[in-house]
Amino acid sequence: MAQIDHYPHDHGVIAPSTKWETITPNDSTDLAVLPQAVSVGSTAGVVACVDEDGNESDFYFQAGEMKPIRPVRIKSTNTTATPVIIHK
Repeated sequence: MAQIDHYPHDHGVIAPSTKWETITPNDSTDLAVLPQAVSVGSTAGVVACVDEDGNESDFYFQAGEMKPIRPVRIKSTNTTATPVIIHK
């Protein structure tokens, strides 16, 4: 299934998010919507991300932190922060 990108142009990403969703990280399934940003809730830790080229990176988040990253997938392997929230 093709991902929905509500912000296909760079200028749209700087707008505040108006929708968000707590997701369950998954090693094999892409996110349905390309997020505007990613944040975590009360537990600091790592969020394992995959970009559109298939590159994998682990990002460390403090509790309550938001990062302006747009992963196509958030993997359960290596993700320790909870809950993981995508901003759309």
